[in-house]
Amino acid sequence: MNGNRGQYTSAPLYNMKNKQRKSAAAETGEQRPRRFGALGLTVTLVLPVLFLVALVVPVNIIRWIFLGAVVVSVALMWILGAFVRNARSTLTIVYAALAVVIGLALFMNSQAPEVQRTSANVQQQDALFSENNADALAALLNGNVTPAPTVNANSETISAAKKQMIQFLEYWSINSVPGMLSLCTPSWVAKYEEPETELFQLISGARPESYEFESISGSDGDTSRTATLKVMLNANNGTPATMNRLQVLLFRVNGTWYIDPQSLKGTPIDAAAEAAQQNRQIISSTIVPTATPDPQAEANRFYVYYNKEANGSYYHAEHICDAVSQSYWPLTALDFSLINSQQFKKLQPCEVCNPPARPNAF
Repeated sequence: MNGNRGQYTSAPLYNMKNKQRKSAAAETGEQRPRRFGALGLTVTLVLPVLFLVALVVPVNIIRWIFLGAVVVSVALMWILGAFVRNARSTLTIVYAALAVVIGLALFMNSQAPEVQRTSANVQQQDALFSENNADALAALLNGNVTPAPTVNANSETISAAKKQMIQFLEYWSINSVPGMLSLCTPSWVAKYEEPETELFQLISGARPESYEFESISGSDGDTSRTATLKVMLNANNGTPATMNRLQVLLFRVNGTWYIDPQSLKGTPIDAAAEAAQQNRQIISSTIVPTATPDPQAEANRFYVYYNKEANGSYYHAEHICDAVSQSYWPLTALDFSLINSQQFKKLQPCEVCNPPARPNAF
């Protein structure tokens, strides 16, 4: 009896104590701790690795992914009550600091290209559109400061055709064949499989040391213009540089002026003979008054065009005509006042572009 009494009396007491413990746990709100394995792995391993990648690799999309992952992870920690409160607070502060670092990296990366573009635009504008600073243009094209040909400074507004001619000469002075090709007429470039070789043969390896514009015909509203200039050419063969006079043809194609490479061959200038000729002109002008040249004479000059390369039988109204194969574009300009000369009297007007009829002089 005494031995069994302990068993019967202890069971109710045990049950009562168990009920008291459950009641106390319910009153305090204590629950079994939940596990957040995936979230814990994210904040302790994935986010730190992603931060290092975003900091080292300058790709904005990776940095935005990191910032988005930080926002989602911190929000889930507080919403789900993951980890203890002190750990959540610490992780929030740490990742807020890392997010600020990545945000600054994003800002700097977005500003750097704009600063570079602005600086490049300022340099190009200063070099390309300054009348009296040809040295700056040469420095821009060559990548450093080097002596460049000097432009004859004057007060006139430089036309678009003259700017293209100046830029071509600057490319030429530094032997930049790709630069020169970019300013050659597209039809001439397309005509050859290796236009670089053809252009190099045309200029014979020479380069200009200095140049001076004498005149440029027409206006930017025309389809073709002729630039006459003196160029001091260095043949790069050990001989002294020689002064040459070039009459370069420029053609406007789709609103842009291009240089005809075929017209780059100049004629040597006899400096002594030219100086003597100038002196004679000065002396004669002091003795016999000469008529004032008509400033409109050049502007009123009219041109037609013909196929010089293939000895064409027709003359045309434009330097580009559908009656002629594109391989011969642009056609060679011809002063219409010479149409009845012995050399051109056999040319007939084109029936496609309808140029002016030949005057009845013969």
